[in-house]
Amino acid sequence: MLNLLLKTFIGLCLLAHCVLANNASNLEFFENKIRPVLAEHCYECHNSVNKAKGDLVLDYKDGLLDGGETGPGLLPGNPNDSLLMQVLKHEIKDLKMPKGGPKLMPNVLADFEKWISKGAFDPRLEPPTQKQLEEETAWEKIRERRKQWWSFQPITKQDIPQAPENIWSTHPIDQFLEDKMTQAGIKPNEETDALTVLRRLTFSITGLPPTIEQQNEFEKAASKNLGKATHTLVDELLDSPHFGERWARHWMDWVRYADSHGSEGDPGIPNAFRYRNYLIRALNSDIPYDQLVLEHFAGDLLPKPRIDHELGLNESAIGTANLRFVLHGFAPTDALDEHVRFTDDQIDVLTKTFLGLTVSCARCHDHKFDAISQKDYYALFGILSNGRPAQRVIEAPKRLSKNESELTELKKKIRSKLSFAWKEAVTDIAENLQTPPSKKWQDAILDGSNHNPFKVWANMRNAHKDNFARDWKVQKEAFLTSKDILDRRHSGAYRRSWKLGDSKQYAKWSKSGRGMKKDPSPAGSFHVLTSGDQIIDRILPSGTYTHLLSKKQNGTLSSPRFLFDEGNVWIRAVGDKGTTLRYVVWNYPRRGTVYPKGSPDPMQEKWINWNTKYWSGDEGYLEATTNRDHPVEAGGGTTSWFGVTEAVLTSPGQDPPRDEIAEVLSPLFSTGTEPKDAPELAKRYSKVMNEAIEAWEKGQTSDAQARILNFLVVKKLLPTSIKEIPQLKQDATEYRSLEKDVVSPRLAPGILDNEPFDQALFVRGNHKEKSDLVPRRFLESLNDAPYPKSSIGRLEYARDVLDQGNPFTSRVIVNRLWHHLFGRGIVATPDNLGRLGELPSHPELLDYLALRFRKEEWSIKKMIKFMTTTKAFRLASSPSEKARLKDRQFTAFPCPH
Repeated sequence: MLNLLLKTFIGLCLLAHCVLANNASNLEFFENKIRPVLAEHCYECHNSVNKAKGDLVLDYKDGLLDGGETGPGLLPGNPNDSLLMQVLKHEIKDLKMPKGGPKLMPNVLADFEKWISKGAFDPRLEPPTQKQLEEETAWEKIRERRKQWWSFQPITKQDIPQAPENIWSTHPIDQFLEDKMTQAGIKPNEETDALTVLRRLTFSITGLPPTIEQQNEFEKAASKNLGKATHTLVDELLDSPHFGERWARHWMDWVRYADSHGSEGDPGIPNAFRYRNYLIRALNSDIPYDQLVLEHFAGDLLPKPRIDHELGLNESAIGTANLRFVLHGFAPTDALDEHVRFTDDQIDVLTKTFLGLTVSCARCHDHKFDAISQKDYYALFGILSNGRPAQRVIEAPKRLSKNESELTELKKKIRSKLSFAWKEAVTDIAENLQTPPSKKWQDAILDGSNHNPFKVWANMRNAHKDNFARDWKVQKEAFLTSKDILDRRHSGAYRRSWKLGDSKQYAKWSKSGRGMKKDPSPAGSFHVLTSGDQIIDRILPSGTYTHLLSKKQNGTLSSPRFLFDEGNVWIRAVGDKGTTLRYVVWNYPRRGTVYPKGSPDPMQEKWINWNTKYWSGDEGYLEATTNRDHPVEAGGGTTSWFGVTEAVLTSPGQDPPRDEIAEVLSPLFSTGTEPKDAPELAKRYSKVMNEAIEAWEKGQTSDAQARILNFLVVKKLLPTSIKEIPQLKQDATEYRSLEKDVVSPRLAPGILDNEPFDQALFVRGNHKEKSDLVPRRFLESLNDAPYPKSSIGRLEYARDVLDQGNPFTSRVIVNRLWHHLFGRGIVATPDNLGRLGELPSHPELLDYLALRFRKEEWSIKKMIKFMTTTKAFRLASSPSEKARLKDRQFTAFPCPH
């Protein structure tokens, strides 16, 4: 009896152990193979917390068993009749899950069949709480699962398959293909005829039909050795200038090249052709692909740009033109919507072209199928959104600097000789004020502008001595009132204000073009006229000016970003009529009904303003461009200039900025004791004028002194002509001769950045509903480290694209090359290596080529030669019926038989 009890106990223990072991195995299988798939693909629409489409709940056991409107979800032990399996296999026409996506991978479907066959073990006995559901459907878990997709896996070193005894080809690509065909039980075709191979090569490499001479020569060479003849011809074709023309067409398709922006008016993109020619030169020169990728993202930011010394071009700066090939609607009333649309276009093109991923699908939510989060989208959006449409200088630095040092030295000589002549001219200024010797003196004194330094004299010259002190006090009080207004303008009275002569404030503005210097121009700057008897025509206050050496030197200047309100925006500028001044809303580059633009006055510094009530709440910036530099509506003139001294944003009800008398009269009221009568005031004027000239000679002019001298020059009260100062003739002649050789820079479309910022995530893609800021960075599934706050991020992003740990970039480009040579890529969807794309027909070959491409220094020509010198490229292109029936993937190559 005891033995029987002992045996029974041992048996029960063994049974319990088996049951527990079996349950443990089932539990592990469910948790690793079943639950993650349900959480990723099903819980969003079929859960017991907030959404149960078709009354179907899949987040706990009974919900799955009970099913919904169409019946039980599954029949344990019977996968074939289970509704869940039928839906997952897409066997029911109008009921396919996951909705809107591809059928689950065969191995996943096999896991579900196995699970149901074994009884559908399910430990989810109770519906989850909201917190539990959120944890199960957390993006981090989904992302990690999606990272298991083949294209997110590291590129691995592939051994070339061992060739069978009957060696068909020793070329590595052929050996990979033959190995795959052998596994499938099919054989390669025979080689086609020589002329067919010739046509394939010429059309593929140069895009041109073979000439009669090529046909004769190749046929003759091929009769001896087709393989050798192919090698020789490939080298010749790759050396042809037509190679770059052919492959630039492919590349331009990748980046959606366009000569115009489309929409109403279809405005041209100025200098777009420069990008086309840049690609042709780069491909013909076999510039490494990694270099071109850097240039496409951040060619303007490279510390050592690629210079074509023969053509005198900064090639790297042309690369970012690809960011400008976007559609721009005409005068959109929702400028942010327009901005989001064209930035989305940039994201779509860049990520498809260089990464083979559809990142733009994550604008409204985390990607439905790939390991790409919505934050990934806005991390890149924040980088590209900073880029303001612009024309960028592509001239080589050496050409740009031609004669600059010589012209600068000549200007010093001219300044010195002018100063000497001016000192003589003002010796009798006190007398001229009291007894104007000519009409021009009388007119100058009576000029009514606020920048007339003689304004006080005009008011005081006839004052009686007994009343002089009283009248002087009135004048001084007016000056002090003006000075107070001026001080408040420069110290926060307005929403925003910038004084461009201040180095710190000037540094915050974006600048491009040879005329835009690193530092602002000091007060007293001047431009030497390039023709006529007159040498100079004005003296300038501190600010920024494009033309101080030559009007050929161009410029683009734009302010920091700001928020528009219902007030006005003001910019104080001077320049020729070809210059464009405008406010820009959300980087929109065109003008239109609610996008006005203006021009400065070439004769005087002038305030220009626009009311921006319409754009209240939107963001934008102020912009000034010389004639050829407008991003869309560029002119054709080679000489243009502007200067900007200030900008102000006023709120509703605020007094507008204006020319203040304090800007010119401060030297008069800050020197010596107060004058007692008109003669003493005249002497004070004489002293002020002499001090201004001496300061100008030393390069130490104040803004007020510059404006005083400018008034005297404009009114022709100081000598400024060769006739008046003959000793300047030689210097002026030499200056003008050297100025003729100053380069008018060549330009290309590009972008201009301002202060870095992080983009707010738009909830469900709605630009009117903002969420948290997203740090600028790369794709989190590959590298989630934020970029430095001080950096725009374009260059860092480009380097992440090329990083050794990024498995996409080299796979994408070799697949594109294969696609254009063989007619169908190893991955048949070259723009999409993600879950919605096709699986690679030959994954080992793809990785082999991707690694080889990196090792061969990213050479496109070497890879094309490697592919076109295969035996596979020379085979008959019609697949056998056996190959067609076996699998359509083999029809990608002209080899199966």
